[in-house]
Amino acid sequence: MKILVRRETAMSFACYDRSCAPPPVGHGGSSKPHIKAHKAAGAILSKASPVAPSITRDVQGVIKRNGGEMVGLEHQLKGLPSLRRKIHDKAQTRGQTIEESASKVTDAIRYTGVVPTAKYGKAVKEIQESLKKKGYEVFDVENHWARGDAYNGVHMLAKHPSGA
Repeated sequence: MKILVRRETAMSFACYDRSCAPPPVGHGGSSKPHIKAHKAAGAILSKASPVAPSITRDVQGVIKRNGGEMVGLEHQLKGLPSLRRKIHDKAQTRGQTIEESASKVTDAIRYTGVVPTAKYGKAVKEIQESLKKKGYEVFDVENHWARGDAYNGVHMLAKHPSGA
């Protein structure tokens, strides 16, 4: 699961529509990698879907306690076509097998929380602590504010106690 925590004043653009996404890589040739990527994406989503509601409650609760709100909840689960494309394209561009690419997916479940600027630092710390207390493994916390990309905020990866 991937969590992005932003300040209220953050302006950003996120593409959830294929029309604004870059063209996919690796079209043509055998369809076998596409079939494998489709199966891998389906397996990831079948594991993620059942736990998404409880993860949403956990993340939403700590965001709300810090005066924030969740945005884009309709996109909390990555869609099957998007996940399939990501697995396939990353395998192609990185010279990996479909299985290797699928094992590196971190955003099948993803959230964006927006908190007041005045509570931002406290909120980021509290999100990490709250999830750890609930049995999540929180790792790879990165500050993307300095990068200046469309995903400004603190990004954190967390694994649900079930492994999802």
